[in-house]
Amino acid sequence: MQDLLDTAAKQVRIGFNRLVIVPHEQSMSDLSQSIDEQCQQAAAVVSYSDFNVFLINWAKDLENNESVMQCHIEAILLRLTELLSKRFKEVGITPWEIHEWIAANIQLQSLFQTYIEAVRELFADFERSEIQGGTNELVQSIVLYLQAHYREAISYETLQDRFGYHKDYLASLFRKVFGVSPNRFLTQLRIDKAKQFIMEQPDMSLKEIAEKVGYEDQLYFSRVFKNMTGVRPSAYRIEKIQKKNMVRSLNLNEERGCCDCRSVVGYRLCLECLDFCFIDTFW
Repeated sequence: MQDLLDTAAKQVRIGFNRLVIVPHEQSMSDLSQSIDEQCQQAAAVVSYSDFNVFLINWAKDLENNESVMQCHIEAILLRLTELLSKRFKEVGITPWEIHEWIAANIQLQSLFQTYIEAVRELFADFERSEIQGGTNELVQSIVLYLQAHYREAISYETLQDRFGYHKDYLASLFRKVFGVSPNRFLTQLRIDKAKQFIMEQPDMSLKEIAEKVGYEDQLYFSRVFKNMTGVRPSAYRIEKIQKKNMVRSLNLNEERGCCDCRSVVGYRLCLECLDFCFIDTFW
């Protein structure tokens, strides 16, 4: 009897045949790697509206795929529920509820819409907690981790393994809070550290600086540095050295905080960034 149910479930298509309920253990075994990856992407979506769009579009794709059977649809919803449970802690959807939804919906899009409605409040509670709680603690933890480990090789998979959430969800949440991706944040952090080494340790080679900020390849580091600052690190170093020498030669007046040299009237040499900063008043 079980063999008959298993065989039937693999041949049944939503919208074309009567549905047969199969134990979820069997369904999960039919979940391919590609479908599982899509489940993870869906569970990683931050907002409810985006989750809605993702699932409806996915339902349309699945309807056009004749190889997708009832057991696959059941496995998708069970896997999605499992992933959402990790994110929201308590989803409240049982396997038998999923069986009932499958039996009650003829069209795949209406089935997915039923599921979407079932998790609406979960997203609403999550989004409310984000607003009430200010900056998300998870994102702050990621920032602290990046600041402490910027010298190491860090990928989205690294963050996924470290914090226990799907990489797409972490990237989306980070961008929502800070306006940039974790990768962009890490790159800016490394370049800022490199600038600091260039300023404070002028005798350190660019190869050493690259390694200290997480880049094994000096040429790649140079390209990234230019992309972020507009100049290569070697040119940046020369520019800062020249400005340092200029500051020393101008005999700055410490009491007034401005330069006595009338050739730069209207400007003040900033000792922090070693750049000319315009001031509104003259002395």
